[in-house]
Amino acid sequence: MNARDLNKLMDHMFKIKDLSLFLWGQTGVGKSQMTKDFCKRHNIGLVDIRLGLFEVGDLMGMPRTEDNRTVYDKPIWFPEPRTQEGLKIACNRIRATGKKRGWTNEEITKEMRNIQESCKSAGILLLDELNRASRETLQGVFQLVYDRRINTHILPKGWWIVVCGNPEGSDYFVEMLDAALMNRFLHIKFIPDKKDWLAWAHSENIDSRVTNFIAQHEEMLGIERINIPLEIKPKPRSWEMFSKVIKGLPEDITIETLSGLIGETAAITYITSQKEMDQPVSPKDILNEYKKVRPTIQKYCGVAMKGAKHRANVRLDLLKVTGDNLLALLSKMPKDLTKGESKNLEQFLLDIPPDYGFSLIKDFCSDTDAMKRVHDAIKGNDDLFQKLMEAADKAGTLSAS
Repeated sequence: MNARDLNKLMDHMFKIKDLSLFLWGQTGVGKSQMTKDFCKRHNIGLVDIRLGLFEVGDLMGMPRTEDNRTVYDKPIWFPEPRTQEGLKIACNRIRATGKKRGWTNEEITKEMRNIQESCKSAGILLLDELNRASRETLQGVFQLVYDRRINTHILPKGWWIVVCGNPEGSDYFVEMLDAALMNRFLHIKFIPDKKDWLAWAHSENIDSRVTNFIAQHEEMLGIERINIPLEIKPKPRSWEMFSKVIKGLPEDITIETLSGLIGETAAITYITSQKEMDQPVSPKDILNEYKKVRPTIQKYCGVAMKGAKHRANVRLDLLKVTGDNLLALLSKMPKDLTKGESKNLEQFLLDIPPDYGFSLIKDFCSDTDAMKRVHDAIKGNDDLFQKLMEAADKAGTLSAS
C-alpha cells in the first residue's frame, strides 16, 4: 500500500481504534514518519516508543508495595490526561532520570515531548520496532493490544495503537513473533512509490537536483517488495474485526485492507460474493419488515413474480443462510417476539418450501429459546401445521426407502 492509500486507511481506522494497525516495511521507508504526519495533520497526541530499547519494567511499570500489596506505577510515557502542574512534575522527573542514566540532551527532549503529547485526550501510541523487542516485553505488548491495558493501566478511549516492524531479510536481526499476537492486528505492507517520495521531498525542501534524479530513476529509491512473515487466514475473531473495518471503508483500498485481516483468498471471495445481485435476506428484516422483503423470499423460493415471463431461479442456498441467521437471532433475543414479529415469522414459514420449512424447524428444535418463539408464532395455524406434517411424512418416506 502506498502513502496516499495508507492515509485513507488511517483516517478510517482511527475512528475504530480498538483494532491495532501493524505497518510492515523495510527500514527507512517512512513508516514512523507517516504516523507522525497523521497526528500532526489531525492535531492529536503521539507517544513514540522504541520497543527494542525497552525492558519489561519500562513497559509494565515498576512494582512497589502499598498496604501490603504489590502495585505497579504507571510508566511515565503512558497516555494520561494531566494538569499543567502534573505535566511539570513529569518533565522534571524525566530530566532527573535522563541525567542519572546518561541520556543525551536530544534523548531527554524526545522523552519530554512524549510526556507533553501523552496528555492529550486523543492520539496514537506508536510501538516501533516490535519485532526487535525482548520476549518478556512482547508479553506486555500482547495485553496492551488485546485488552488496551497493562496491569491496571488502561489506555484512554481516544487513543489508537499503531505498530511498526521490519520483515525478515531486512538490514538487521528481527525476532519471530508469536502467531497469537500477530492475529490481533490488521497487517499492511507499506511500499511508498515515486509519487509519495517526491511529494514528501518537495514538502521538506529536498535539493531539486535530487528530486529531478529520482523522478527519472525511480529504481534508485531502493524500495523493495516485502513479504509478511505470517500466513494470514480468516479466524472466528477476525470476522468480528472485519465487520467493524468494512463499514465505510473506501472502495479503492478494500482488497489490500481486507487481505491484511483475513487473507487475500478470503478477501477476494468476499468481494466477489458482494458483487452478485442476489444476497441473503436479513433475519431482522424477516421479523420487522417482512412485507418489504417478501417478494425476494418468494423469488428465492422459485415463485414467479407478477408480470415475469419465466419462473425465478430457486436460491435455497440463500434461504439457508437466512434460516441459519434467523436461528442465531431467535436464540439470542432478550425477550419474546412481539405480535407483529410473530406474524411475520409465521408468514415466512408459510412462504418457504415445505421440505425446507420442516428442515428449518428441526434446526430450531436444537435451541430451546428459538423453538419457544417459533412455537408461539405458529400455534393455532392449521395450514402451516399441515404443511410441516406433509413435509415430515415425505422426509420419513424418503429415509425409509
